[in-house]
Amino acid sequence: MVLTWKDRLKIRLKMMHSIKLLLWDRCKWDWCSACRNPGRPNAIWCPEYEKRGK
Repeated sequence: MVLTWKDRLKIRLKMMHSIKLLLWDRCKWDWCSACRNPGRPNAIWCPEYEKRGK
């Protein structure tokens, strides 16, 4: 997983505005073995992230 400059900019802007960065509690794939991200539950970026409730 490689972060692009756009991804790094999004993370930095969220940090500056104190926006919640952790993805796991808002992700569509947050159940049992659906999430394969090794950084879970503390991931702040994931290429497979999809917002829950779409």
